[in-house]
Amino acid sequence: AATPRRAGRPSAAWSSAARRFALLAVLLVAACFATAPFFYYSPAMDVAAGWTAVAGGAVLTAAGTTAAVSGAIIRTGPGAFIVTQECIFTPLILLYVAGALAAPMGPMGAGGGSRRWPPPRWCSSAWASRACWCWPCRRR
Repeated sequence: AATPRRAGRPSAAWSSAARRFALLAVLLVAACFATAPFFYYSPAMDVAAGWTAVAGGAVLTAAGTTAAVSGAIIRTGPGAFIVTQECIFTPLILLYVAGALAAPMGPMGAGGGSRRWPPPRWCSSAWASRACWCWPCRRR
């Protein structure tokens, strides 16, 4: 339930999603910094950097540019780019994960399971009485 605001003073209470995000962000970023030395010097990160460079080169080539990949280096017309461990193991990715995990979701997604697909057989009659919240009925 939302807390009422007093005139001229913003509410000091955080929503439950904001508290979950803050807690997850602190935990995940702390875990990132604690394990960073292991990941930065791991041979697996070099392999992941090579895969990322190959994928980036494929996207650039599909977009119509000339790109050559060797190891973790992508060479294009304007210059070369290297995919480093810091590019792959960045704390920003963990903040995105914290945001996704903290988002208020129900058992079947953002609608809390209130949207149904395919629509039930009684859907059209329910729509007439505004009782149906499925996507096809909401489009009408």
